[in-house]
Amino acid sequence: MTDDEKRAWKFALSMRGQYILAQALSVAIETMSKVPHPHTEVSNIEDMKYILESLFPVFAGLHNLNKGGLDGTTVGSTNRGKRR
Repeated sequence: MTDDEKRAWKFALSMRGQYILAQALSVAIETMSKVPHPHTEVSNIEDMKYILESLFPVFAGLHNLNKGGLDGTTVGSTNRGKRR
């Protein structure tokens, strides 16, 4: 592994890196969900949701909140619904 790869992994595992990755996943989920059927990549969207909710749960709902989604729902969440 190169020094640059090591620095990139270190950054990705930092709080800032996790926030950036969660934001990228949220934007990708939102954007890809807008693609009309039959071209919607459903399995890719579901896999991204799984990664977002499993690896970055702290940041999963922040993208919606930052955009004014005050209902507290997670971007594209299929199993969380509204916060209690």
